[in-house]
Amino acid sequence: MKRLATCGCTVAGLTLAMLLASVTAAAFEVEKYLLEPDYETRLARSAAPHGVSHDATIWLLTAQGYREASSGSNGFHCLVTRSWGEIAVNPATFLDARVLAPICYNPEAASTVMQRVFLRTKLVLDGKSMQEVDSAVAAAYLNGTLRSPRFTALGYMMSSAQWLTEKVGHWHPHMMIYAPNLSQSDLGKVGLADMGPVFAEMAGTPNALFVVPMPKFVEVGR
Repeated sequence: MKRLATCGCTVAGLTLAMLLASVTAAAFEVEKYLLEPDYETRLARSAAPHGVSHDATIWLLTAQGYREASSGSNGFHCLVTRSWGEIAVNPATFLDARVLAPICYNPEAASTVMQRVFLRTKLVLDGKSMQEVDSAVAAAYLNGTLRSPRFTALGYMMSSAQWLTEKVGHWHPHMMIYAPNLSQSDLGKVGLADMGPVFAEMAGTPNALFVVPMPKFVEVGR
């Protein structure tokens, strides 16, 4: 009986392990995050005004991570980030396939912030959890794999097709200016109620930025 019980536990344990493995494997299905390349290209370009995005380098998400689709000439880089792209992510929306956030980075942001997006994406594609992704990114800053911007770094997010979260939807067209260790008080703001149209995110951290609403959306080209 002991042998049968041991054998049964082993089989049950193996079965449970197989089930857990299958659940883990199914927890991230890259296919539901992939877009038709031409459409994703047009989405990426819609992140910024034509004068910025027309000559920008375009990156598309693939099952292996972001890949350069077309090389630009003005130093800007445009892509469509997904739900896990930024550090300030709500666990409930970490893998929300509905989130599409087209963004165009200037050269300094492309060499810093965009590299963080690429690393986060690789980790997610490798099946890492939100906590594991955040820990690995923090370690990458400590060991010098990633760095914070040293010069003016900005990202345009002006696409009419952006969808950021269930709560805010398309929100507003805006520009993000990355300013390490920025605080709300640096903007002359006392609290959330006084923030007005310009506000800081991740304030007081090396990843701090401030958001500046823009007057109108950029439509997705045909």
